[in-house]
Amino acid sequence: MKYFSMIIMSFSILTSCSSLNSDRFPANSDGEVAEYNGIKYLLTKSCYDEDRLYKSCHDQYSLLVGALDKAKTVDKKVLVVYGYERCVWCNRLINLLRDSSISSFVNERFIVRTIDSKANDQTGKKVRDNLIIAANAEPISGTPHLFVVNPKTNSVKSINLKEFERNAWNTEEKQDLILNPWYGYDSNLILKVLK
Repeated sequence: MKYFSMIIMSFSILTSCSSLNSDRFPANSDGEVAEYNGIKYLLTKSCYDEDRLYKSCHDQYSLLVGALDKAKTVDKKVLVVYGYERCVWCNRLINLLRDSSISSFVNERFIVRTIDSKANDQTGKKVRDNLIIAANAEPISGTPHLFVVNPKTNSVKSINLKEFERNAWNTEEKQDLILNPWYGYDSNLILKVLK
């Protein structure tokens, strides 16, 4: 009971700026209204991710289904990049896929869809698990991870990116690699596996 009281007090302190009169701000506008010790608080459900690569506020199943529908109509496969916004390696992979040396190949053959492993509703992990089962692949624990989904044949290929990491710590090309926004990935190997 002591810990519960502390949680309620912390909640009260953190949300005191959201104190409101429910007549002025009805519960159904953005969240629910909670009351504690006669003070009403707005529990917002707001989530903003429109400017992010990984849409953590969205249902990840819906994002994947939208990409699959689009891919069917334009006769392409879906390249699923499973990761999250603050993952450095995930962002480097996206930068590589957007780079001029590889982007034309990717754009001609794939609809790229990011699936957020840290999505607010945990649907990203469920999408990942279903794709692993469909690919008959080993479970994955890290990010980023690639899946190639063919919506026409309903086939899924799982691609472990550990195989494509470039180890340049002891080479002369290290300085050149560090300057690249996708430092660490071998674009030639990734192109080879996507063909």
